[in-house]
Amino acid sequence: MTLVFGCAHTVSSRAVQITVDEIIEGMSICEVEVYDSEGSDLPSFNELKARKGLPHGSCHDIPFRKGTFEEAETYCESHSGELASVELGELQDFIELYMPYHGLFGNLWVKDVPADVQNSESQGRRDCKILRFDRGYIWSRQPCSEEAYFLCKYDISPECYKDRNALDYRGFVDKSVSDEPCGLWDKDINLHEGEIPKHNYCRSRDGDVTCYLVNTNHRIKCDIGYPGEFCPSVTEVERLGFWPLDGKHGLEGRLTGETNNGYSHNTLILKPALGVLDGAFLFKGTNDSFIHINLNKELDTIYSITVLLSVYPAGTKGYIFGYVSGQDQKMELSHIGDILHLRIAGRHGEEPLSVEVGGLQLNKWNQIGFCSDYHNGEIRFYHNGMEILNTVIRDFELATNAQTILLGASESQTTVPFTGMMHCLQIFNEALNKEEVREAFRDCEGNSKTIL
Repeated sequence: MTLVFGCAHTVSSRAVQITVDEIIEGMSICEVEVYDSEGSDLPSFNELKARKGLPHGSCHDIPFRKGTFEEAETYCESHSGELASVELGELQDFIELYMPYHGLFGNLWVKDVPADVQNSESQGRRDCKILRFDRGYIWSRQPCSEEAYFLCKYDISPECYKDRNALDYRGFVDKSVSDEPCGLWDKDINLHEGEIPKHNYCRSRDGDVTCYLVNTNHRIKCDIGYPGEFCPSVTEVERLGFWPLDGKHGLEGRLTGETNNGYSHNTLILKPALGVLDGAFLFKGTNDSFIHINLNKELDTIYSITVLLSVYPAGTKGYIFGYVSGQDQKMELSHIGDILHLRIAGRHGEEPLSVEVGGLQLNKWNQIGFCSDYHNGEIRFYHNGMEILNTVIRDFELATNAQTILLGASESQTTVPFTGMMHCLQIFNEALNKEEVREAFRDCEGNSKTIL
């Protein structure tokens, strides 16, 4: 059989558990459509959930991060979800299976649990409801100020899709742009659904979203909205680290809940800096011209990461950014001419990933960014708000357990120092999409008064 998954973009998990035995589903992270090998429709996942009284279009996610009870609620809400309720039965069984499978060994904040376990206050201390891993997954209470993993719930629309060519669209639009009814796809197997689907919903084929006119061989275009239009919106993207690197803030850095200021050697602050009104740091292209930022556990993202930075390359090549331990480059971003080179080492000695992409503009400001997405094995590059590379390498844990972040130069003898300017370094422990990258840079411009 073929399982086709259409997930909300806020969902960071990959695991799906579904039991096909008289078509009874287990707990699923994503929406699921099931077809048998002959291509005839089995009941859809939404229909199954409706039969059992489960909420329509809900996804559950355990992010790869910890927080207090309040931080867990804030995180879920900022990603258009809510801290999930958990009842005894399939959902708890799924959690017990899913967490160890992904290396998540710890307690889990949830909103509602069985009635005999409630939030409480004693001697001025507030306790919140938690599923305790360390006691064999029993329901208990824990001080709300302590950190634990947490379970978010998202309500999604079946019309949600993210792919630019709508290859992941699995919605139910069944009319053309001119409101003509669609016929069955029983004459066409060139779809991304495995066998011939027995339905009349619009689907992507040859780069166009179309369907067949009833009783004809003529395909007509459909309107299914733009990618992400019916997906949950991310109202706030939380940064792990933010260093404006301008004349107003200097080397001041902000991490989640604390400060982490950098220090520089043989650099200058130019103010204004060719369009950056609050200024930017100038790197001289020498081995002793760099910015150093100490790493802490917050910046050890392990799984996914996004790094954003505005750069003005004035030399022909140079070292831009890196996670470094001594001369060991755990992560390195550099350029040779207009080519960006990224190298990422694996946490457990895997062969490093190397990716390159063109498009960098010399002697101009460039908003550049890259992300490594653990959940689908993708490396994505962004330039001035556009995605310029999306390539699937493999999923592996990142060697972000380094000692230092370096900008401009490193101790490695194989790197060439950077000549030019930089400002606005941002680091996230999630793989951001294009819209989130744009919003992050807009927020940076609000802090640094950037005109590009």
